[in-house]
Amino acid sequence: HGEPPTDPRTIVKAMKELGAEHCFISSDLGQLYSPLPVEGMRSYVAILRRCGLTADELRTMFPRHPARIAGLD
Repeated sequence: HGEPPTDPRTIVKAMKELGAEHCFISSDLGQLYSPLPVEGMRSYVAILRRCGLTADELRTMFPRHPARIAGLD
């Protein structure tokens, strides 16, 4: 993409400031040279967890909010 990656601690700090109820997690993975979407998301969630998001915050942002946005809840 040409941009340096954002430090995940910065992302977690912003998510904590906004609150899980105002955030959701999604992915644009799946391109030829990117990880498979499931593996990439699994890795990303693990990184966010290590950087301080709780399991409940993660469940709120993924899958609850994306399901609600898609009308699947």
